[in-house]
Amino acid sequence: DLCLALTGIGYADDRGAYLSLDCQGTFKYQHDTDKDLKFVHVFPRVEIVSSGEGGNKDSHDLREKASQHCLEAEMELFQDMVERKVTSFSQLKALLALLKDAATRFEALEAQMASGVGTLDDAEQTFYDTTVSVQEKATWVEARMDEMLMSGPLTSEEKKSLVEQFTGKLNALAEQIKEANESGKASRAKKLEAAQTLLTEKIEAVKAQSPAQKPFLHLAEYKKLLKTLAELHQIETAKGLQSLETVSKLRLKPNYEAELEDIVRANRGWFESDAVFKARCDAAAKSKGK
Repeated sequence: DLCLALTGIGYADDRGAYLSLDCQGTFKYQHDTDKDLKFVHVFPRVEIVSSGEGGNKDSHDLREKASQHCLEAEMELFQDMVERKVTSFSQLKALLALLKDAATRFEALEAQMASGVGTLDDAEQTFYDTTVSVQEKATWVEARMDEMLMSGPLTSEEKKSLVEQFTGKLNALAEQIKEANESGKASRAKKLEAAQTLLTEKIEAVKAQSPAQKPFLHLAEYKKLLKTLAELHQIETAKGLQSLETVSKLRLKPNYEAELEDIVRANRGWFESDAVFKARCDAAAKSKGK
């Protein structure tokens, strides 16, 4: 059926899924017993492209390279890279989706070869030959995510999203427990109540954490460069004649822009969304710290 087909292409059954980017790659089944109608809500994976011609090519290229590194690295190197470059819960969640997709694709290619039906094309063969231990990597990433849920660090936005998501799951569990009790399925009700208790503990653990804020590297230099470039922009757009000394300052603008770009690259997480990273950069620019 549809649910099995979705599971087969890497989608996860999530009774608490709702309209949020955090729920990409999930689905939930609902049965309206009053009207005897059955629904499957699918939350597809999407890619948000920044406005402007060509979108944010740099962030897309970074994610593509990071994805390749994570799929092809041996386990020890993979763990080291993730610990350094994938440091937030939301990034780990994006990485986990990547690994699960890769595992599904890898299994499909193995099944195709085992069946003897057709041969792999060049892209499929390259993927099969270079992809390393994706299922083991996914298990390790899930364990890191569980650790973050219980002890952090989590940002304020991650905390809010997780509490909303888990609350939705709690509500769904309550309905399932009610149905199980009404149907006389005591064993199923007991299992669901255990899951309910565990989920409640997770919610309390998330709420108890103080929001984390990732340090912005080279903050003082970043703010100085923003101020310098803003002053140069004023020179460029000024009306009327300006002194040669003033105009000559524009010669260094490409150098300042390159330095700023280096700092931006150093701060960006491998799987950090455009919206989250922009918010961090804006906060850094407005901060009073050095």
